[in-house]
Amino acid sequence: KKANKELASSKVALQTKFEESSKANTALSNSQKKLQSELASAKKANKELASSKMAIQTKFEESSKDLTDTANKLTAAKEEIVKLKASHEDHKEEMANATIKIATQAQANKILMESKSSIAMSPDGHGGALRALERNGILDEMEAKGIDLISYFQVDNPHVQVIDPYFLGFHVLSGSSMSSKMLPKAYEKEKLGHFCVLGDRLEIVEYSDMPDELTAQRDEKGQLRFIAGSVAIHIVSVDFIRKLTGKNSSIALPFHKALKKIACLGSNGEKVVPSEPNGLKFELFVFDALPFAGKPMIIETSRLGDFSPVKNAEGVDSAVTCRADQQRLFAQWLTDVGISVEKDSEGVPLRKIEVSPLFGYDLETFRESWKKRGLDTDFSQDTYIE
Repeated sequence: KKANKELASSKVALQTKFEESSKANTALSNSQKKLQSELASAKKANKELASSKMAIQTKFEESSKDLTDTANKLTAAKEEIVKLKASHEDHKEEMANATIKIATQAQANKILMESKSSIAMSPDGHGGALRALERNGILDEMEAKGIDLISYFQVDNPHVQVIDPYFLGFHVLSGSSMSSKMLPKAYEKEKLGHFCVLGDRLEIVEYSDMPDELTAQRDEKGQLRFIAGSVAIHIVSVDFIRKLTGKNSSIALPFHKALKKIACLGSNGEKVVPSEPNGLKFELFVFDALPFAGKPMIIETSRLGDFSPVKNAEGVDSAVTCRADQQRLFAQWLTDVGISVEKDSEGVPLRKIEVSPLFGYDLETFRESWKKRGLDTDFSQDTYIE
């Protein structure tokens, strides 16, 4: 009985040990599964880490390339700045030299005298009008009145449209700071500046500065190569003039030499009025601002109604030819509204016709006024329409 009791106790102990061993095996199996899961997670993490390293390496290489490109661009920009500074210094030196010489000089490099106590001085050209606007407070006055555009033209062109709404519209829509009108040159020696592209800049080369061999060049169709003529009609933004003429402006318009007839004192101290050019004047040209303008815009126009200058006392570009062009223009307006007038072989009316600008300053306004007129007009005699 005692032995059986001990055997039963041993069986219970063995059963207990077996159960404990089974639990341990189960725990061990669970631990193995957990380790396997953690190992799989670790492998996955390593794979993701490797991918991240590759992505980082790729980004690093791309960033290095971008940095290299940026460095190259900065280097190029620095070189360009150096060139611009050198160009600016050249302009400053040119301006300084020209300023020293601004007193009118004789061809023999002698200063001409206006009187025994004063040297002969000259205006600084139409380009000086821009500086005058700034120096005399006109730009401030314009800004105070909300004026942001200036219609610019030369005084010797009676046909110019003082305010051309289409020209203003093209200027505004293009985002330009300076715009110009252009006409094809009628002949080689016509006294118009030439629109030219120098490098990547649009410039106007004055007719007096253009070499004869370039003025005469023709293209394969036989037309003038440099045919785009400047008629000195511009729209200029007030902000742009500020940029050009401000105290801290880095832009200096160049001076041009002009051979002129200049009244002065002769060697005997007496007043001399020369019949031939005897001296040099230094002038600024307003169109030299064009290369500095943002998005300069050029539009082609027509001669009648925009350009017929009075430059000579007789012959070409005289008061006679300007008046004839004006008569042709008015005849065209009348033809447009159904009125026929007698004209000569060149299209000039046989009787003088003048249209008040208050009645019509272009074809469109003339049409509108003519519709409202309601009067019979006798064009067999000189006529003034108002």
